[in-house]
Amino acid sequence: MGRIKVRIEGGPKDVKAFAEFLHKVEATISALSLVSESADYPNRNSTDVRRYLELEFDSEVMDN
Repeated sequence: MGRIKVRIEGGPKDVKAFAEFLHKVEATISALSLVSESADYPNRNSTDVRRYLELEFDSEVMDN
């Protein structure tokens, strides 16, 4: 198993929509598991936010 940390950044609605998309993908792909997800953090001098995700994945399945 591999583990990766991802930061998604953008407008609050876009970050929420993309995180929800990742949850749907995770539910359909057994080689992917969402381990943790942070709350949204505001970016300085911007209306954008950032969210941190940690994912586990089966690298052997993804190599094929």
